[in-house]
Amino acid sequence: MLPQALTKEPKQLLIWLEHIAGMGYRYADLNLGCPSPTVTKRGKGSGLLRDTGLLQSFLDDVFSRPLPTALSVKTRIGYESAEEWPRLLEILTQYPFAHMTIHVRTMKEQYIGGIHPEAFGEAVRAGIQHPVYNGDLRSVADVENLLQRFPKTEAVMIGRGLLANPALARQLQGGEEASRAELETWYMALYEGWKDRFHATIALGRIKKLMEWTIGGDIRRKRLLKRADGIEDCVRAILDNPRTL
Repeated sequence: MLPQALTKEPKQLLIWLEHIAGMGYRYADLNLGCPSPTVTKRGKGSGLLRDTGLLQSFLDDVFSRPLPTALSVKTRIGYESAEEWPRLLEILTQYPFAHMTIHVRTMKEQYIGGIHPEAFGEAVRAGIQHPVYNGDLRSVADVENLLQRFPKTEAVMIGRGLLANPALARQLQGGEEASRAELETWYMALYEGWKDRFHATIALGRIKKLMEWTIGGDIRRKRLLKRADGIEDCVRAILDNPRTL
């Protein structure tokens, strides 16, 4: 597990690093990627990318002394536009991050806008230490295509792909795809967890959105999923109906 910080205050980050170092952690991560409005409006997460002067001042302060743990960073490629990436990359390459995870979208593009994989290539060519690719890797084919395009890729982040397909990591290592029983158990567990934390209506909306990733362009299953009024109906909509072309 890699603890992650969401802050714009150097002093706060350094105090936190001391604390987790005392807990035995040797590595920590700085989040410059979160696009949530409640985060970015406070200048945190990808909100810190909006002002490159402030970003550089923040990182100068953080790295002006020896850190108690190694520090990595997760970033997006800009706040409003991918055209901001060259300047951001120029800044980020000045600091000894343990690794850099690059979500190839801007803050404005959230999680559904078009991706910019060429930005990852620019980072690799710039000599970023241990670059990690993040962005729309939802299948084994997606990862294989990425590695063909960028063979120097050392690692990938598959968080959302793994939520949609809990066997994705296993498949990437040559294992079997998820069985129907595994998928049903996984979706039910996610739903119950979200329901306990939020509300049944919110949980159902979240699980439907997640399931849409696995459906692709299957119009019939999309309609069934949209009409589903409970988790059992959602599971049946995507698992009990053959794909249509």
